[in-house]
Amino acid sequence: WSSNPFQPEVRGGKVYGRLSVMLQLACEVQPLLRVPAGAFRPPPKVESAVVRLVPRATPLHEGADFGRVEAIVRAAFGQRRKTLANALAGLLDPDAIRAAGIDPRARAETVPPQGYVALARAAAEAADLPGTRVLADNHQHGQGRRQL
Repeated sequence: WSSNPFQPEVRGGKVYGRLSVMLQLACEVQPLLRVPAGAFRPPPKVESAVVRLVPRATPLHEGADFGRVEAIVRAAFGQRRKTLANALAGLLDPDAIRAAGIDPRARAETVPPQGYVALARAAAEAADLPGTRVLADNHQHGQGRRQL
C-alpha cells in the first residue's frame, strides 16, 4: 500500500476525474487525513488529503481490456462538460452506452468506475461487429492508432 497527498477528486468525492477513476479500479482509496489549503504556500483554492492506496485483490476492471477502459475514461473526461453521448461519439453510440447501463446524457464525473468497465465491454462488443471504429491516440506518445 501507499500513502500520498491528493486533492479531493482522488478520494472518491462527489466530483472526480480520470485519475480518480483509474485509481479506484485498481485500488481501494482510504482517506487518512485532510490537509487544509493553508498548509501550502501559496495556498491552493482546494483542500487536499492524505490517502492510503490499497491494491485490490481483484481489480474492478478484471476481465476487461485495460487499454480499452483507459481509452474510454480518457475520451469521457477529455470533454468534461459534454454528455457521454457527445464525448464518446465515434467510440460508442448512445444505444451502446445505454446497453452498458449508463445514461448517454450523463456527464463523465457522474459515472462510477465500474460504469467505465461496462462501457469498455460495450466497446469491445461493438469492435467485434463489421465496420469497427478506431481511436486515434495521441501521436505525441508514439502509440499511433488502435482499435477499440
